[in-house]
Amino acid sequence: MNKLHMFAAASLALFANACAGGRTNIVAPDARYPVSMTAAVRDTDGTLVSKDRKVLVGRMEDERMSWGMVYSAVKLNPKQDISQLVNRQVRASGGDAVVNLQVASSHCGWNFVPLLNLLPVWPGCTIVHLRGDIVRVGEKRDEAALARGRAEKFVGLGAAEASTAVSADPLLATMSYE
Repeated sequence: MNKLHMFAAASLALFANACAGGRTNIVAPDARYPVSMTAAVRDTDGTLVSKDRKVLVGRMEDERMSWGMVYSAVKLNPKQDISQLVNRQVRASGGDAVVNLQVASSHCGWNFVPLLNLLPVWPGCTIVHLRGDIVRVGEKRDEAALARGRAEKFVGLGAAEASTAVSADPLLATMSYE
């Protein structure tokens, strides 16, 4: 009989150990700004924006609850739309996109109610933590056009004037004038 009690106690402890929970999908269908889970963001022409054109202007942070039943198999809120959050926080920061979005989750207190969380109809929850960097994208530079414009600036200068002008501009340090 002693082994039966030990087995029952162990089973109860196992089942009472937060079986409840929640699941959800994070979506942003109406976001007016790009959202990326990496450091990459695409420019208007579809190319990746270079690192030197991105300026960190803020952080996006939020926490929200996700509820479920039947040990989180039934999603009570299957989608968490973060479109308004993205639009509001990016606009307030003067940014152009959210990058490095991180989504994490943790338990909530409802999951640890002894015995009740054994019932499939007992609601469980998960706290969803969202964090990301808000960046502003700088102007795209046409390096060839910039070089042509600088070269035209030096036409007609003597060798001494050109070397002085070139040495004052670090972008033209490799340009030679003859």
